[in-house]
Amino acid sequence: MSNKSDQRPALETEDTVDEKILALSENMREAMNVLLNEYISDEEYEDDLRNILEDDEYLTEELVDKIAFLNIVESAPDGEFADEDIEHAYLSVMDSFFELSKMISPLNGFGKDRLEAGLSLMQQFEKGYWALSTKIVPENAEAFSELISVEYYEDILAGRKHAIGALRHIGNELYAAGVIVYSIFDEQDEDPLVYIDWIMVHDALKEQGVGNFLMAQLIEAADGAEISVELPVRQADDYEELRDIDLLENFFDSWKFSFGLGYGSRFLIRLSDAGEAGVIKGRKDSNAVCRSLRELGNMGAEMLRLFFKKRNQSYDSDITSLAYDYYDPDVSCVTLKDKEICSVLLFHRFENGDYRYVACRGSDKENIDFVPELVTFAYEAAAGREDGNHMISGVFNSEEGYDIAAELIPNARVPMTYRGIMYPPEEVITSEEWGELRVKAGFSNDKLSDDGLSVKGSLKDNEELVREYISNSGFQI
Repeated sequence: MSNKSDQRPALETEDTVDEKILALSENMREAMNVLLNEYISDEEYEDDLRNILEDDEYLTEELVDKIAFLNIVESAPDGEFADEDIEHAYLSVMDSFFELSKMISPLNGFGKDRLEAGLSLMQQFEKGYWALSTKIVPENAEAFSELISVEYYEDILAGRKHAIGALRHIGNELYAAGVIVYSIFDEQDEDPLVYIDWIMVHDALKEQGVGNFLMAQLIEAADGAEISVELPVRQADDYEELRDIDLLENFFDSWKFSFGLGYGSRFLIRLSDAGEAGVIKGRKDSNAVCRSLRELGNMGAEMLRLFFKKRNQSYDSDITSLAYDYYDPDVSCVTLKDKEICSVLLFHRFENGDYRYVACRGSDKENIDFVPELVTFAYEAAAGREDGNHMISGVFNSEEGYDIAAELIPNARVPMTYRGIMYPPEEVITSEEWGELRVKAGFSNDKLSDDGLSVKGSLKDNEELVREYISNSGFQI
């Protein structure tokens, strides 16, 4: 028996198509082809090679001018230029190299050569003058604290995150100018990944090359690993916020990150909302016995160490490297069997009363069944001492983790994000090949004369090095 919707008429092949329809179809096809050709040949199209070469020419002219000014600064008698002016002259040349490295990709070919030229010049400057950047570690983190969120600041103190700080002179005083905080994931059988957690430039120094300076150093630290970042999808509440969002998006676009829309790896839930989760409501009368880390007493640290040693999983190294007192002793909890830990749920408490989920682990699959009891215990411990408006945040380390969290606490919020990755291009254009393309496009490739490359003063012994930086970047001297 057939539905009426299935009784379709057979195609009639004998009837001819109306000539007016054919003519209209042909006109539409021609119009579409015209639009397509205009799009492909549009000089404003961002992937058009001619457009890229013109940008390259403009930035090369800027580089020449900046080198000329640098020579004036270096040739001047001692004391004629302030520390800030000397620093700015060198940073301007470095920034031109970093901008020029982004024409196609800074990860290989002529783009990488230019990036390394800027970094090498930075290293030589630091040898001859003073530091322009520093690794941020617990000993110096306070100097950058105003530029780092509380969450990542505490991560740096605990050794969980890596960070680079930019230093700049204002007058003759040295200030923290910007920071980039990142994580390194280098698991066995997986490609290494560097994830950018946070980047911030001091308001007084925005759009002055500090971001480029930090990103160039991060690429060097990544050493060929993929670099990833997530940008929140949000609406700006005011003009200033909108401007900051636009600057951030444009910045990562300029460094050739490829973006896609999706759910982020982070989740957020208000403490009061967590109490409404079905898993908590349904497990309050469970017979499972949970204990807080505080209840384990002086043996807690050793018991936790033995638990992770027994698991013997490489991906736990980030957790096991943390000090025992990093975990909140009242909300972090475990289940026990024969005085050994069977499963754990670990949290860190920030100074403002918010919490971060750190890990949920079991010694075997069977012990993961106790997750509902652990979640309930942790919630009740936090709710007993905190305002319900405090937040719990965390990161999904896998799709399985996302699925488990969605089942246990369905009212947790997972913000939408633009997820970007910096990939090296498949085709590599060497510096020599790029120079040939410049010449074929009608641009000079010998703008940097001998007279324009004289380096004196504190770096006079490195003149040949500077020449090498320039020539290795696809320019003739």
